[in-house]
Amino acid sequence: MTIMTSVLIALALGVALGLNFRRFKFTKKQYQPSPLANYHVNDSRKPDTQILLPYFDTLEIRFLKRILSNEEELLSVHEANEILRIERLSKENQRQRRHIFLKDLNVKLKMIFKIPECIERKSTELDRRSKYYSLHEQISKKSIEALLAEDKNI
Repeated sequence: MTIMTSVLIALALGVALGLNFRRFKFTKKQYQPSPLANYHVNDSRKPDTQILLPYFDTLEIRFLKRILSNEEELLSVHEANEILRIERLSKENQRQRRHIFLKDLNVKLKMIFKIPECIERKSTELDRRSKYYSLHEQISKKSIEALLAEDKNI
């Protein structure tokens, strides 16, 4: 009799859990293309900056402002990690996250300035091992400041 009772209890638990499990919908996240998706890499049209500006997030704005605030317009890897708040991660994880962040930022800036690598990695003459980030030489400081000023108005 106790075996029959434990089987019935297990069956009741299984049905109850199964019914609760059905409440959760496990669907794939729906793909929603961004306005940037309409612009191709080799597209000669200049995109509307009003469409692009809302897509600069706060980290990207802070990163650009920090580059502009330095007189040499160089940003060290350590400063980039501070901006991205990834100082406590492993070195490899920091490198991966910086790479993804800079890749996304470069795509957005490429849509505006038509330059493939707007944020460049450079090394100094004193120490070739240490890397710094800077704006491409064809991008003026004033054009980035104008972008950031437009972003405040939105």
